[in-house]
Amino acid sequence: KRFTITAIRNLNNVAYLDELFNFLKESNDDELRVVLAEAFAWYTNSWKRDEIVERCRVQLKNEKSEQVRYQLIRTINRLSD
Repeated sequence: KRFTITAIRNLNNVAYLDELFNFLKESNDDELRVVLAEAFAWYTNSWKRDEIVERCRVQLKNEKSEQVRYQLIRTINRLSD
């Protein structure tokens, strides 16, 4: 799963955003969720960048894991610059 997330980060493919955000929301594996939140930060040139930022903000409001929250904030900041 970690390899797949890294590959997604490098490809910037938006086709799986719904599934990825579902995983971010529903998974119990905080380590993978941190990696996924970091992967979204690489979508700086994506035409869905604004949508990714908004979905990260929604996730941040409901997020309980401090590690995931921290990475979501970093991702939002990177994509918002």
